[in-house]
Amino acid sequence: MPKIRNIRAWLMIGVLAGLIAAAVQVVGTTAASSTAAAAQELPGTASPPAGPELTLAQVQAAALKFAAIAHEPNPTAVSVARGSFADAQALVDGNAGADTSPAAGTAGAAASEPVFLVVMHGDFTLNAPRPKGAAEPAGSVMGLILDAHTGFPEGRYVGVEEPQLKALGPVTQLVEQ
Repeated sequence: MPKIRNIRAWLMIGVLAGLIAAAVQVVGTTAASSTAAAAQELPGTASPPAGPELTLAQVQAAALKFAAIAHEPNPTAVSVARGSFADAQALVDGNAGADTSPAAGTAGAAASEPVFLVVMHGDFTLNAPRPKGAAEPAGSVMGLILDAHTGFPEGRYVGVEEPQLKALGPVTQLVEQ
């Protein structure tokens, strides 16, 4: 009986080794093609996101999805302005009393990357990291910094004060009060 268990164990190890070898080969091929493409770029430059920017309808749909996740299915006065990530983040950081929760990966976001800053009113509660025993961040204003090409949330916050969207650029009302 112990021999059968040993044979099964060795077979499983062989199968796993084969799968790992196949994965390494695929990753190696992808890395080689990525390295060749990166070698064609100038050092110290990053290529901008490819593809068209989101339409206002797509921005609205993304905003409403994130509002529902924050326990507000019907936000009011949904407004949006387009600008750079750095300018949008400065507006969000300038809000006294706001609880800012950057999304994963924002540290690498380019300052000049185009984004949409969406501001909504309602009763929002973020499911965000917090100290043990602390209440979830909540407020009557929710802001989202959305990547203009992908809709990925580069940052989010809840608070009681609304950032001055017109400082970012022309403001469009997506949902009226």
